[in-house]
Amino acid sequence: MTTSDIQTVTGHAPPRLPMSYEEYYAWADEDIHAEWVDGEVIVHMPPFDIHQTLLNFLNRLLAEYAEFEAAFRRAGCEGMMAVYRDPSGATRVRGNVALSPDGLVARYDKASASPDLEWVEAGVLAFRRSVLERIPAGRVVSLEREVYPALIRERALAGYRSAHRFFDIGTRERIADMEAWLRK
Repeated sequence: MTTSDIQTVTGHAPPRLPMSYEEYYAWADEDIHAEWVDGEVIVHMPPFDIHQTLLNFLNRLLAEYAEFEAAFRRAGCEGMMAVYRDPSGATRVRGNVALSPDGLVARYDKASASPDLEWVEAGVLAFRRSVLERIPAGRVVSLEREVYPALIRERALAGYRSAHRFFDIGTRERIADMEAWLRK
C-alpha cells in the first residue's frame, strides 16, 4: 500500500484504513500523523498553524495557572490576584491595580485613571477558604466593593505579576482582538 492508495477524490486521507502492522510500519514516516490500532490505521488531521498556535497558547496558559497556584501557596496571603502590566494599551483596559513594593495589592480602583494604577486585574483569583467563610450564607457579595477592600486594608491580598498577554473578552471588539492575536 502506498500513500497514493489512501487518497480520496477530495485529496484527503480517509479516517481509518485496514492495514497490517508491517504495512503500516513500511508506509508511515515522520510526516504522517497516524496510528495503528487493532489492524486499522487511523489517519489524523495534520496540524495547521492556527492549531499549533492555540496549543502553544493553552500550554503556556496552563503553565501560568500552575505557577500562579504555587505562588499563592508561597505567598501565605489570604488571597492572590493575577495582574498584567499593559503600558501600550493593547488590552484596551485601563490600569486598575496598584502594587506595593512588597507585591501586595495596595489599591484597586476601576473608576480612576491614577498613574499609580499600573496593573490590570487579569481575572484570575485565589482565596483561602477563610476568606469565603467570611461571607454570610445566601448573601450576594461584590469582590470589587467588599472583598478586595477588606483584604487590601489587612494587607492580605498579594499580586501575581503575569508577563503573559491578558485578554478581556467582555466585548465583541475584545474577542476580535484575541482572535486576531491567535492568528498571528
